[in-house]
Amino acid sequence: MQDDQAKLKSAQETFNRIEDPVFIHDLDYRLVLVNDAYCRAAETNEEAALGKFYWEVFPPGDGPLPECKSVANGESHKPARDEIAVGDERYISNSYPFRDSNASSPWYLHILAEITGSTMVDEELNNANKLLQTVINHVPVRIFWKDRDLRFLGANTLFAKDAGYSEGRELIGKSDLDMAWREQAAAYRSDDTEVMESGIPKLEYDERQTTPAGNEIWVRTSKVPLRDHDDSVIGMLGIYYDITDRKRTEDDMLRLATTDQLTGLTNRHQFNLRAQQYLRLAERENNVLALMMLDLDKFKPVNDKFGHQAGDAVLKIVAEVLKKHTRETDVVARLGGDEFAILLVNPQDGANAEISAQNIIDEIKKPITVLGYEVQIGISIGIAVYPKDATDIKTLLKHADEALYKTKETGRGRYTFYRAEMSA
Repeated sequence: MQDDQAKLKSAQETFNRIEDPVFIHDLDYRLVLVNDAYCRAAETNEEAALGKFYWEVFPPGDGPLPECKSVANGESHKPARDEIAVGDERYISNSYPFRDSNASSPWYLHILAEITGSTMVDEELNNANKLLQTVINHVPVRIFWKDRDLRFLGANTLFAKDAGYSEGRELIGKSDLDMAWREQAAAYRSDDTEVMESGIPKLEYDERQTTPAGNEIWVRTSKVPLRDHDDSVIGMLGIYYDITDRKRTEDDMLRLATTDQLTGLTNRHQFNLRAQQYLRLAERENNVLALMMLDLDKFKPVNDKFGHQAGDAVLKIVAEVLKKHTRETDVVARLGGDEFAILLVNPQDGANAEISAQNIIDEIKKPITVLGYEVQIGISIGIAVYPKDATDIKTLLKHADEALYKTKETGRGRYTFYRAEMSA
C-alpha cells in the first residue's frame, strides 16, 4: 500500500504539470488520481473527486467510456481514443493501462486533450468545402481536376452528367479512357500532360467530345496546372463549356458566305480566294493548275418552257455531275446563272483536265428528267493551264474564258484549250 501511495504521489506531481485534464481510475472505475487541470475542468477539488465514479465528476455520463466497457466484458485493455462532448467543449480521451496488467489491481490512465478549437476549425473547413462544392456545382461551366496519373480527383455536376454520371465523386479514380469520349482520350491526355510538364496553362481552344448517347459536341476548353504549397505541380484543373450551337451557327454563316445556296458549290468570291491560295502553293511546289470555265448549252429554253423551278433542278443535277468527275482537292464553283468554274489541282500538264472535261460533256448531254419533264442540255468548256498560259489567277481566268468563247464560236458541246492567238 505504501508503495502504491508513493507511486501516486510521484504521478500526482508529474500530472499536475500537464495542462490537459488527467485522471486515473481503478478496475471499478473509481478515481484514484486527478490533476489540477482535471479539477479546474470539473470545477471541483481533489478531495471531493477521489473515490467517486469518474462520470460522476468529469466527463459527465451514465457510465464508463467504450474502452473501459471492453475491460468489464473481459477483453484486454488497449490504448483507445474517444471523442467526448462536454457542453460547448470537446475532448479526445486517450486511454492507457497505468500499471502492469499482471498486477493485482490494475489502474487506467485517461488524458483529456481539448479539441474544441480544432473541431470548430474542422467544422468550418468542412462547411467551406461544402459551400465550395455547391458553388462549383452551380457554375454554368464544366469543371474537373486530375492527379499526375491523369485520374479524376473530382468534378462538378455538369461535367459528371456529360460523362454519364450523377455526381462528380462518382468519377474519382477514373480516367478519360473510361469515358464515352475514349476516342478523343489520347488528345485530352496529351494536353493534360503538356500542361503539367510545362506548368503553362492552355487556354480557350476548341475540341470535339463524344457524349454517352454517341453524339458529337464541340467544347471550348481551358486547362491550368494544379500546384501544392511548395508550388510543385500535383495535377491539372480543366474547365470547358458547350459551344455546339455557336459552332453550328458559325458553320451556317460560313456556308452562307462561301457557298452557292442553290447547288451547294463554292461561290464566286470563295472560288477566287481558294484559287489564289492554290496558286501560291503551286508556285512553292512547282505544280500545275488547270482552270476550266463552263457554260450550259440550251439551258435558257428549259427555263422558258418549264419554268425556273425546273431550271433550278437542272442546275443541281449539273452540280452533282461536276463533283462526280473531279476530286475533293479540286475547287468546283457556280459563278452565277448557268456559269461554272473548276480549278483542277496538279492535273499533270492538262492531261487530266482533258479527261475530266470530256467525261463531264458526255454525261451532261444525256437526257434527264426533271419535274416529270425530259430535257436535254449540253455544256461548253474552255481550259487554261498554269503556268503555261498564265502566272496569275486574273489572267488565267481571262484566258480560260477566251477558250470558252472559242468553244461556243466553233461548235458547242466540246472543250477547247487556250492558245496564245486567242488573245490577239
